Amino acid sequence: MKAIIVTLALLIAAPAATAYPVPKVERLELANGLTVMLREDHAIPLVTIQYLGRAGSILDAKDKAGTALLAARILTGGTPGRSEEEIVEKTERLGATLSASAGKENFSLKGSVTTIDADSLEKYLELFTDVLFNPIFPQKVFVRERNRILAQLQGLVDDRSALAGRAFYKWVYGNAHPYGRSSSGTPRSIKRITRDDLLDFHADYVLPDNAVIAVAGD
Repeated sequence: MKAIIVTLALLIAAPAATAYPVPKVERLELANGLTVMLREDHAIPLVTIQYLGRAGSILDAKDKAGTALLAARILTGGTPGRSEEEIVEKTERLGATLSASAGKENFSLKGSVTTIDADSLEKYLELFTDVLFNPIFPQKVFVRERNRILAQLQGLVDDRSALAGRAFYKWVYGNAHPYGRSSSGTPRSIKRITRDDLLDFHADYVLPDNAVIAVAGD
C-alpha cells in the first residue's frame, strides 16, 4: 500500500507534460463532395496520402461476406489504362507505396511518394486517383486473390485464437448482425462472390462524397 501511495504522490507532483503546438490542418470541400484535409510539413521530401471511405464489411451481403476485403485486395489490380504490372512498375519508379484495405466500417487506399523530383507528386496523384476511382478488377487477378483468401481461411482451421475470436463476435452480435460476421468471410461466402459484386461494391460506395482524403507532407 505504501508503494502505491508513494507512486501516486510522485505522479501528481511531476511537472506537466510539455505542450506542443497543434499542427495546422486545412480542410477543403470540393465540388464533387470530397473532403480533403491538408497538412504541410517540409521536414522531409515525402507526401503521404490516404483515402478513407465510409464503407466496409458491414455492407457485405450476408451470403457474400468478404466482398469488401476482396475488393480492397484487387483494387490495385488494374484500370482501363494500366495493368497490374504497370501500376506496380510506376509505383516503384516514383519511389512510392500504394496499398488498399477494408475494415468493418471503412475502405482505404493509402500510400506515400518522395518529392525529390519536382513532378513526382503530380504523377503519383494521377496514379492514385486512377487506381481509386477506375478499377476494373481483372478476372485473372480476381481468381488469384480469391484463391489466396480461401487458402488463408483454410489455414484458420488450426488457429484456435482466430476461431475463438470469430465465435466471440458471433455470440455477442448474432449471425444476423454484420458485426457478428467476419470481415474475411467464410469459404462458402467467398466462393459466392463474383467480379460483378466487386464492381457493384465500388460503384455504390467508393465515391467522392462518401469519403475523406488526408494529405500530409512536403
